[in-house]
Amino acid sequence: MHVLILDGHPDEGRLVGALLDYYARSLPPGVTVQRIAVRDLAFDPNLRRGYGADQDWEPDLRGVGAAIGASGATHEILCRSCMEFLSYPTRSLSM
Repeated sequence: MHVLILDGHPDEGRLVGALLDYYARSLPPGVTVQRIAVRDLAFDPNLRRGYGADQDWEPDLRGVGAAIGASGATHEILCRSCMEFLSYPTRSLSM
């Protein structure tokens, strides 16, 4: 079994990383793990021309695409920060 882990959190040392570390350590012996941290890649996340035109993949993104395509992974794990879901204002319960 081969597992590909994509760590999508922008910071190191966060809960997402700890959960992925735990997951990787919990795999049975003999499983190979390949881990890619998006924060370590050099690329421009902004679509300069919107969705109206294709934007060429930068070298690091081409490398990740090749790694995913060639990995032969039987499991792919993607984890990212969920703080944007937790940061919406909540309604006050006080009257």
